[in-house]
Amino acid sequence: MRKDQRRQFLAALTVLIAAPLLARAQTQAKLPHIGFLTLSSPELASSIAEAFKEGMRAAGRVEGKDYVLDVRSARGRTEALPALAQALVSSNVDVIVVFAAAPAQAVQRATATLPVVVGGVADPVGFGFAKSLAHPGGNFTGIASFAQDLGPKYLELLVELLGHSPKQVAVMLNATYGPSIEALKNIQAAAHARGIQILPVEVRNVGEIDTGMKLLTQRRAAALIVLTEPVLFARRRQIADLARRVKVPTIYQYREGPEDGGLMSYGQNLVSTWKQAAAFVDKILKGAKAGELPFEQPTNLELVVNQRIAKELSITIPQSILLRADKVIE
Repeated sequence: MRKDQRRQFLAALTVLIAAPLLARAQTQAKLPHIGFLTLSSPELASSIAEAFKEGMRAAGRVEGKDYVLDVRSARGRTEALPALAQALVSSNVDVIVVFAAAPAQAVQRATATLPVVVGGVADPVGFGFAKSLAHPGGNFTGIASFAQDLGPKYLELLVELLGHSPKQVAVMLNATYGPSIEALKNIQAAAHARGIQILPVEVRNVGEIDTGMKLLTQRRAAALIVLTEPVLFARRRQIADLARRVKVPTIYQYREGPEDGGLMSYGQNLVSTWKQAAAFVDKILKGAKAGELPFEQPTNLELVVNQRIAKELSITIPQSILLRADKVIE
């Protein structure tokens, strides 16, 4: 083959190889880009993202074919959220999806125009994400958590579990997180009616978790309710491990609590929440405005019990609870 023929052959081969890659890049550039921001670990962020993708498939959208998903995880570091939020905004995504209040606040500071779908944020109105649940009015919509209202149910479950009203129950909360403060008030009111004393264990940062656990041990609390917010959710395994060492049963809002060593949980299912969030994104990509889509409540609540941890704590879970449980971890 002459030199000029070889050059022509190589040029043609280059075109054949490059054309599909160029076409794929151009196709991806035209696809809707969805930003995904979470404070959670990469592992949990991946799990949440998979639930979201499943919800998108239910809406007829497949990742890579119908949209591009850009997942950013702060790995439990709240200080990393502002930069991650700004990076998503700067990357010209079409919509941003967030879980929990801290990432939502970071995105709120980064943009007032991009549509934002939140999943499981307690009190969107109180945080300033919406004027009202029915008429958000800004660039936020999504699923509102009603964690503030579950406190009395936690006490009810603990009384049923123990077979009597305990003298004292500890409640661990982030004292800087408004919804947890409201939830504590609801628990205190319900506890007063039952003659139960509530021991608030206030945790403002990760370093105070150990100190808080020492306090409830010294005061001999019969059980521990962990009020969920980003920091305590990220440290749920640490809290469960510490509680088991002192033989204190724990109850959480999400099933990830008992799955990681806690005794029980009652609250919304995060997988269902993220499937629900995908429906919001689908509507926005079809032209709906976030501020005109009413916030929704979680579609279902679930009760999860860890039988293995109960045995470790020498607790017999009543049949009445086991029969109602959506999941029993053996």
